[in-house]
Amino acid sequence: HGIGREEFETERTQRHALRAELEKAQRDREVLSREYKAAERRHEALREEMQHVLEERDKALSAAQATNRKYLAGVQELEKAQVDLEVAVAERRAAHEEYERVEKERLALVRSLEAEKRNRDTVHQDVII
Repeated sequence: HGIGREEFETERTQRHALRAELEKAQRDREVLSREYKAAERRHEALREEMQHVLEERDKALSAAQATNRKYLAGVQELEKAQVDLEVAVAERRAAHEEYERVEKERLALVRSLEAEKRNRDTVHQDVII
């Protein structure tokens, strides 16, 4: 009887220890399961945030490209305006030179007419005398 009782107590102690280990393993599994689910949620949140960041980056890139196109178009307009200005300055200079040439001709004609008038007046006075 003493040996049977001792074996029974040993088995009972072992069963109790195994049950305690099983309960601890189940609690650990539940904790790990909650941690795993929390990690999955964090991972999904990070994935969504990364997607949002990539979308924002794409928008910023698109806006930068549009700004760059506008800038280049502005530079081209500025270059065209510079050429137009240079042409206008050259045309103004040519017009001014033409004006000066015509003005010199006019003054020469005026002097010539005045000289002819003096000559005519002189000839007329000579005739009178």
